[in-house]
Amino acid sequence: MPICVYISQPDIAMLLRLTPAEMLKQWRLMTLLEPLAPADSGAAMERTDAVDADGICTAKMRAWYLRQLDTAPVGLLEVSDISSSLTLHCLAEEDAYSISLPREVRRVVGVRLTGWREPVVPAEAAERADCSSNPYLRGGDCRPIVTLRDRTLHILSPLCDEAGIEEVSVVMEPSDGMYVFDELLLGSITSEDLKL
Repeated sequence: MPICVYISQPDIAMLLRLTPAEMLKQWRLMTLLEPLAPADSGAAMERTDAVDADGICTAKMRAWYLRQLDTAPVGLLEVSDISSSLTLHCLAEEDAYSISLPREVRRVVGVRLTGWREPVVPAEAAERADCSSNPYLRGGDCRPIVTLRDRTLHILSPLCDEAGIEEVSVVMEPSDGMYVFDELLLGSITSEDLKL
């Protein structure tokens, strides 16, 4: 009797890595500005009404991409751990710690320091910070409090003496100008994004 074994594989995102020129070609195909002819046919499309179609497409696709980096599901984007390049600063007067983030960071998806059980997503709400001044409500190792203000992470939970940065997972804007995302995001482009 044959035995059937089912192996479940985790969802692995297949990220596209497109240069600006490759992304522009994709965008032009979606806006029907790219001829739907074989690549070797030499067909070209031009506008004679003095509109820079490529310039408009480039601006719209960049705005769309930055919006995706800020709001799209994390599983559809490239997530990087930048903990090795960061420093933990002690703010003695506030009994807190801070971590300054680079400009390229668009979104922080997880922070974990030494002794924490799991990564924490930073909160932007002020009420979380208000709890940190109360020793009974203050977060600890099992429920740390981290807030994000002005590109700085504020750790509002007491840390052990040998505390260090274990993980800071972020979504970053690629410094080389590439467009990196799961192909599924192309389906999120709306007709409003495509209008010229």
